[in-house]
Amino acid sequence: AGSGGSACGPCGVNASCGADAMCVCDAGFKGDGQTCEDVDECGDQKDDCAESATCTNTEGGFECACPSGTVGDPLVACEARYDEVVTGVYHSCARRTDGATFCFGNGGSGKLGNASSAHQAAPVQAGAASTWVQLSAGTNHTCGLKQSGNAWCWGSNGFGQLGTGNLDTQTLPAFVSLDRVWKKI
Repeated sequence: AGSGGSACGPCGVNASCGADAMCVCDAGFKGDGQTCEDVDECGDQKDDCAESATCTNTEGGFECACPSGTVGDPLVACEARYDEVVTGVYHSCARRTDGATFCFGNGGSGKLGNASSAHQAAPVQAGAASTWVQLSAGTNHTCGLKQSGNAWCWGSNGFGQLGTGNLDTQTLPAFVSLDRVWKKI
């Protein structure tokens, strides 16, 4: 049971005697002073995390953190950090420190790798993977090497430049069908 005084009597768990001699729930909890439930500050948007940070509810409180691939003060702002940027003729892709890849610019022929051929002025994630270790961009396509040593490519494939065994345009990263582990792309 929570603390109480002779004026309050015994208070519930996570409650204490208030200034008016009534049992009240402690900070981060809600209820009648006898039964107190944890407040979900994150879900109720009562946290003070930066918009770019993640909020995790804890017993009686919450924690703010910068997501993977970003740095900063989670109460002020989290900024993405990139290890590599490659450019094609009208598109660019950047590999974030956590291995996720984001592309922007002319999306024609699926060269941004986001299942679309629409142009994007702001970065969009290429595929769902966060295991990229190297990128290379051509005129209308991009290729990436994953931690596994597998090569993947996306975009225009009219001359078979993606190495997928066909001439089909790929709007998402497609596995390069050569039986080998790649060291560099």
